[in-house]
Amino acid sequence: MWACTSIRVVLEDEIVSDVLERFEKSDRSPKVYTLSIADGEAPLDVHFSRVKDFLRENMADLRQVAEVGEINVYTTWTPNDPQDGLQLDEELIALLASVGGYFLLDTLSDG
Repeated sequence: MWACTSIRVVLEDEIVSDVLERFEKSDRSPKVYTLSIADGEAPLDVHFSRVKDFLRENMADLRQVAEVGEINVYTTWTPNDPQDGLQLDEELIALLASVGGYFLLDTLSDG
């Protein structure tokens, strides 16, 4: 299994935010800021645990960002088997919902 998870913020206008200083501005779109959370062969539960930690630790700042932008968790994933699954637990869903965020999954396969 290979996966890459990031938190992304999409803004129409630039804002000043302490939390955004940790993000990188996208080369493809000046409106997108990305913070890499995990990549490689770490299990998805490690990725999602790190996302939850970041959301918990930065909730106040992220809520301010969410007032003027969009927040999402983006995971690119290559499953080990043709049929595989992942689980988003209640806490991750609740934390994302509290900043008006959503989850995007991009699957890649060899087939």
